[in-house]
Amino acid sequence: MNKTIIFKRYMDAGQAENDVEVLKNHDIQFEIEDNSRPVQEIFLGMDTAPTVLLKLFQEDFLKANELLLSKANDDIASAESDYYLYSFEDDELLEIVAEQDSWSAFDVQLSKKILSGRGIPISTSLEKAMKEKRIKDLSKKENNSSIWTTFGYISAFLGGILGIAIGLSLWKGKRILPNGSKVFIYHDDDRLHGMYITFIGIIMFLSLVIMQIFLY
Repeated sequence: MNKTIIFKRYMDAGQAENDVEVLKNHDIQFEIEDNSRPVQEIFLGMDTAPTVLLKLFQEDFLKANELLLSKANDDIASAESDYYLYSFEDDELLEIVAEQDSWSAFDVQLSKKILSGRGIPISTSLEKAMKEKRIKDLSKKENNSSIWTTFGYISAFLGGILGIAIGLSLWKGKRILPNGSKVFIYHDDDRLHGMYITFIGIIMFLSLVIMQIFLY
């Protein structure tokens, strides 16, 4: 059965309102997962990462992106002249266009408009190439730290749940790409270590449970 997966992340629910409204108007199913913390914790610096998640079915990613970009293209006509993007350098604006998954559709479309006004038009073919490169870059496997792997083995042999958690993150950890597809985060060698750590952790944990039962 298909499940919804993360489409966009927001700092708070208010940032997601416009996007949600567009999805509602076009009957695209979605889920909102709000993991935000109390305001006082934000001021204390305890919550600086996006915590509101907008989730869609993978097959709706392309349509949703097109709708949000189209809506943003209409909205940028009313952008104030002192909007923060107007102070960005050309390379910063190009980065926004290249990394569209990390920015709002409004900022992406306005960046293209500003660049065009500066004599740097973003053609359809160029934007497509930038998106393909972004997918390729995000699809690259990461190298896991040997220290983290060693810690995972130690935790697993000690029978701790932490060892199992580390093993699973190495073995099964995936990244969601802007097009909705998923790729494993780590290289095959690291994933193999993750599998070993997971099984060792499970065996040791069950052994400890069984020992506790028979001893007490």
